Amino acid sequence: MSENWVFQLSLKDGSPMINVRSDTIEAFVKNIGELEQNKEPILVAIASFAPQKPEPARPAATPAPAPVVSPKPAGAEVGPVYVKGISKTALKKDGTPMRSPRFTVEFSNGKRLSTFDEMVAGSAETLSGQQVYYSTETKGEFTNLTSVRRAS
Repeated sequence: MSENWVFQLSLKDGSPMINVRSDTIEAFVKNIGELEQNKEPILVAIASFAPQKPEPARPAATPAPAPVVSPKPAGAEVGPVYVKGISKTALKKDGTPMRSPRFTVEFSNGKRLSTFDEMVAGSAETLSGQQVYYSTETKGEFTNLTSVRRAS
């Protein structure tokens, strides 16, 4: 039979599928007849494709202890403090360029915090020498400066 068949019958019961294809109506009728005459072996073959029952799930492993969290609530502001200075670094320690510059802001409480956010760095630069409140966010081992606002 060529790949340019004209007649097709597809039977699907579950996951296996049976296709009967023919080039002519005469061949198609003959193939359907053979399918009907050999239905028992075909049903046995289809049953062999039946999905197996899955094994029951194993009990879950004991979860790891929760990480130690800082007692400071998330998003809590620190201040009022003064912005003492700001610096910009565009190179990594190995001398290769960073994708984005890192800004380091120094506060009067002795903290030096970094950010890659140019708007946060711009706020810190604008408020340099003034009293401010700042917020941080810790991701892994890094604490990032997330906001700086004027102390009212």
